Amino acid sequence: MTKITAANYCALTSSYLSGSSETAVPDSLLKAASQKYIKENDANKDGVLTKDEVKWSAEAFDKADVNKDGHVDEGEIKATLTNNESTVYRLLSGKSVKLQKYSLIKSALGSI
Repeated sequence: MTKITAANYCALTSSYLSGSSETAVPDSLLKAASQKYIKENDANKDGVLTKDEVKWSAEAFDKADVNKDGHVDEGEIKATLTNNESTVYRLLSGKSVKLQKYSLIKSALGSI
């Protein structure tokens, strides 16, 4: 599991609370959020997500599955989280995150 520095988490929290959308999410936080989302949704514990393990539309899943192998892995989740501070913050703060509602896919992949 990736460790998050207090400085990175504080910067993200401050940026999120101020409403800023300009700050790039640090890679360490993207990795931690990706790992956490997979851990919470990976029913068969194989380290990747399939269509039946997530509540995304088929279209959103297909867009997230960049290499078209039928699985969404940590790297593909990280790509969808890039520039999506609010979802990263919710994932790391333990708040309930419904991906379709909070737009994990939306900003990176278009509308769901």
